[in-house]
Amino acid sequence: MGISASGVLMPPVATWLIEMLGWRGAYITYGCMVLFIATPVIFMMVKTRPEDVGLLPDGEQADPNTAVAEPIPEPDWTTKTLMRNPAFWSIAFTCVYFRQF
Repeated sequence: MGISASGVLMPPVATWLIEMLGWRGAYITYGCMVLFIATPVIFMMVKTRPEDVGLLPDGEQADPNTAVAEPIPEPDWTTKTLMRNPAFWSIAFTCVYFRQF
């Protein structure tokens, strides 16, 4: 949503800034806007630790009083099972097809 909003809002803002400050001043103003407005917003929204969203880091045990879902077993991938998997072939053909371009 931010990319779409900036695609609509920023061209008129850039035009106005260039008319008022020149292209160098507009460039510096945009840099300051990114540094002082966008960067703090990004740091507030990006979650870097599992605890930030109520999860546990790998290897830590959950509280025994809370309900924990059974872990999903990881598939045992062998070459034979991989070659029979249609998802593998669709990815492989897509990669080969787009590599030609």
